[in-house]
Amino acid sequence: MPITNLAKQKRFDVKVADANKIISRMVGLLGTREPDLQKAVLFQPCSGIHTFAMHYPIDAIFLDKSGRVIQVYENVQPNKVVGVGSGAHAVLEYATGTLQSGEIEVGDLLYIQPNFEHRAGFKVLRNLLHWPMNLCIAILWARFIFASLQQMLNDSGILTAGILVHNTLLFLLFLTRRPSRETSRNVFDWLVAFATLGFAMMLRPHPVSHMGINYLSLFIQVLGMVVIILSLASLGRSFGVVPANRKIKIDGMYNLVRHPIYASEILFYFGFLIGNPALFNSAFIFLIILGQLWRSLREENLLSHDVRYHAFKEKVRYRFIPGIF
Repeated sequence: MPITNLAKQKRFDVKVADANKIISRMVGLLGTREPDLQKAVLFQPCSGIHTFAMHYPIDAIFLDKSGRVIQVYENVQPNKVVGVGSGAHAVLEYATGTLQSGEIEVGDLLYIQPNFEHRAGFKVLRNLLHWPMNLCIAILWARFIFASLQQMLNDSGILTAGILVHNTLLFLLFLTRRPSRETSRNVFDWLVAFATLGFAMMLRPHPVSHMGINYLSLFIQVLGMVVIILSLASLGRSFGVVPANRKIKIDGMYNLVRHPIYASEILFYFGFLIGNPALFNSAFIFLIILGQLWRSLREENLLSHDVRYHAFKEKVRYRFIPGIF
């Protein structure tokens, strides 16, 4: 057995992961969203721990070099710092409920034989970096809010106001979006997603002089922007850029089509192209449409792993245009 309490002559059928490297000690149980009552992690050397960004309470046993217990902490809640200072050489950490209270006490001598080396996998690192990445992306996106605000001070039109609301909403969603249950690990999916955003930023004004065309262009853009904002509000904290499952959305604009954000963005850019019919705009918008189609197909492929998405597809049969496509 990996853990034996020599003082009480009791063995525990719990797998022990050995966190003896810097990265594995830094990560520990962070990034895991559900407790594993069959696993413990041995940190060595270690004299203190924290539970920032944890999703469940843990127990921690501090040991000296001989393996004798010098302190036991039970039910340590998330966002706490725990340590005993000098004398501690290692810490055995596990989810509360793995061992019963009193099974290991101060003064007991433990023999611990790790089963395997503790490693930080892709899922753990993704969960661990979720909130720092959200903050960084939100800070970067804030520049678009300031640019929209400056533009609105110079041109207080309805479209400018809509773009300001859109960028502000994106800032809030980047900041608060929930961690994904599953995220695409396909490099091409990531490249297409960010390239599509980049193509949109490459569009440039090239207005025509015909008043009727300009009004038509403005109307379609405003309509597209309104639907984009409503779609983002419907998606809420499930918002993301690359294909991921952050919770299946079935209400709001998602009652009409399965990809209302992509559909409304294409509508918006089509309206922009009508009023700015340049060759380079046509090329970039064509690439944007291809990118949105690719993203929709890849998202559906990933979400198909969730049985709830099959019921959603039965209810909402069209991807982009109700009754047509």
